[in-house]
Amino acid sequence: MPILYLLLLLFPSLLFANEQQEQEKWSEPVPEWGIAIGVRSASIPYHAAEESRVQDFVPKMYYEGDYLYLRGEYGGLRFFEQEKYNLSLLGRYRYFDIPKQYQREFHGTNIDMGLQFEYQIEPNMPLQFELLSDSDGNSYGNVNLRYQIDYKDWDIDLNSTFRYKSAEFNNLYYGFGVDNIGSDSDFKV
Repeated sequence: MPILYLLLLLFPSLLFANEQQEQEKWSEPVPEWGIAIGVRSASIPYHAAEESRVQDFVPKMYYEGDYLYLRGEYGGLRFFEQEKYNLSLLGRYRYFDIPKQYQREFHGTNIDMGLQFEYQIEPNMPLQFELLSDSDGNSYGNVNLRYQIDYKDWDIDLNSTFRYKSAEFNNLYYGFGVDNIGSDSDFKV
């Protein structure tokens, strides 16, 4: 019976020692991840539309791995990386603000694919150059400047984007293929 008591006393310490060894073995940094939900509301720019606003429910995923990253409404696969810059295959969610009854017909809200070159001005300030296209080859380019702030329990990501839209892209999504409105640019903060 004393041997049984001795084993019962030693078992928790043996278990704890084994658990501590497991923690030391797996002490590599784990990539950060998260899931969020957003709601977006935008005005519809077309005068002939009966509705003046469109709302979207936007699921967002976040993950920072060695090669794969998901940052809310876009994500990529890094295939070349140096200390201050990297090159990625990119997928970015693009919204198309038309009345809901036409969304399925025009397939405007979609994921566009392309390339992204990212240069780290500072560790918390990446400058991104993107060349993207929709599934039909209508292209546009973005220049994004992000500024990331980590303050106590808050992660703040400020972003400004300059976008240049090709004539084909602009005619399809803003002229509905009817008007030849040509190329254009916009800026968002």
